[in-house]
Amino acid sequence: MIFPVKKIQAQTRVLPRFLAAQSILAKPTPRSSTSDSFNLFGNRFASLMQKENLEGLQPYLIEIDISEEISLLKAEYSLEITVPVLGMTDLLGFTQNAQQFACPVAINGFGAKSATDTFNNFPHPDFVLITDIAGNQYEVVVTPDGKIELPSDGTGLFSIVSSITYIYSERQIKFGAGLENLQSEAIAENKLFLLPPINSFETFTSQICITHIDNDHKRKVDTIRKVEIKYPTMTLDDYQPKVITNRISSGDTDLLSVGISWQTKSTFNHPLTACVTVESIHDTSVADANGWLQHPIDPNMYTKHIGLSENTLNFLIRRVYSEYDLMKDYLKGDTFSLSHQNGYNNFLLMPEVFGRFYDFLIHDLIHHKLPADFLFARVPTERLRALETSDIPVDFHDSIVLSRLQANLAEDNFQDFKKLFRSEASTQNELADYFILRTDRLQDSIPQVSVTLIAKSNLFESGLPDYHANVKTGATWGRFSDEPTQASAQLSPEQSLLKSGIYNAIDLSEVLESASGWTPMMATTAQEMGKQVDISSSTEKKDPIDNKKEEKTNPSATKEVDPSRIHTRR
Repeated sequence: MIFPVKKIQAQTRVLPRFLAAQSILAKPTPRSSTSDSFNLFGNRFASLMQKENLEGLQPYLIEIDISEEISLLKAEYSLEITVPVLGMTDLLGFTQNAQQFACPVAINGFGAKSATDTFNNFPHPDFVLITDIAGNQYEVVVTPDGKIELPSDGTGLFSIVSSITYIYSERQIKFGAGLENLQSEAIAENKLFLLPPINSFETFTSQICITHIDNDHKRKVDTIRKVEIKYPTMTLDDYQPKVITNRISSGDTDLLSVGISWQTKSTFNHPLTACVTVESIHDTSVADANGWLQHPIDPNMYTKHIGLSENTLNFLIRRVYSEYDLMKDYLKGDTFSLSHQNGYNNFLLMPEVFGRFYDFLIHDLIHHKLPADFLFARVPTERLRALETSDIPVDFHDSIVLSRLQANLAEDNFQDFKKLFRSEASTQNELADYFILRTDRLQDSIPQVSVTLIAKSNLFESGLPDYHANVKTGATWGRFSDEPTQASAQLSPEQSLLKSGIYNAIDLSEVLESASGWTPMMATTAQEMGKQVDISSSTEKKDPIDNKKEEKTNPSATKEVDPSRIHTRR
């Protein structure tokens, strides 16, 4: 007997249309009282910008062409703008950092009305959705004064934000409902203007979508556009080095103290090599090296490798404070200042989220967005003293810094280690260093000193340094000068690199005789420019380093969310 088969009607599935991706170069944005007002806890969070606030921030705004979206936007449709959060941001107040996400401040020529215009004044989006670190998406209500109201039941939800979605209606975008026309203030139509994250150099990707609610009351995505926001590569011009020398007479010999300092526009500690040349001085020895290395060919040249790359810092922090350590502290009752009110932030319900929380912490420690005390309060001194770094896969620059770091930690000197994790709140964006030379009786004038900063090529633009901070002194105390020396100016790029010879050097102090072991020395086998350098410090062969890199995660990456998981009051 044959039974008839009931045919199942296949549902038509409409895929969203992907619009052309864009890539835009942004400017690093300084922190100000105006920018703070658009932060998560500011009184203008999720609000568009008034024309009174444009003057100071307009040069930094990101301009995105959305003319295609506006032409496709229909009645009852919405424009959604999703931006990632580039660091630990807690809706319940764990962090109070500068704004770490981009904010829409003007759309299609419209911005916020003046505060005195109270009639039909609505500068906020229709909805604001939060995506937490677990991937849940829920709506928050933003009051007119910027206060945030979270869902009353936070069971299974987290207050740590991964991304923010702003949803604007067609009436706001096309007709400026509740808004003011700012085209006379150079806010063009068919453009979206974003205020970038503050004091950030991190590349991020925003997503712009057109969506609508279908007959089944489900949110449908019609178009998707990815917009990558990049920042200019940091150059040596972003540093402002200064030099000061001090002469201390002592019998037939003199001590010459050479101090250098430099400021940077970023709180992130970019790795670099400082090269100091003391002109016209002979028969010197090092009284206090302080980690500086004396060049074997040019004894008047001293170099020091400073800072670690992001990848090495990532390995180092995970070695000092692992995810297992974090979990143990949590089970012992450490809440990491996270609130558990109304059921939020319960890692026991979703233990798989703990790893993502750990990645956020590592990211913020590397980028100086989390106070260093968070780490040092949880890492015992014995662990730092016994830290082993020889098996961390690093390049030559980082190997020099790590070896010196490990030696200092073994002697209970934790200063250099703590400098790697300067937080935004504790740093003045200035670093300082010194070394002291012992020499024969100096003449009446102090030798001229020049400084060259050579940055790691993977973080900076390629090329040789074109900034020299020099001091020409004629008295006991040095004077500052920004004029390059004639000798430095006459050197070709190839000669400058050969003269510095920093990248092809290695500390050989451990294999020298004890009598001369206190003087850091370097050696190189480089014969020509551009050829591979063979560096060896002893005949003893070591096991090759396992170059298997630890998998890195981007905690601020935008995560695609299943619409059925959205908690909204729509």
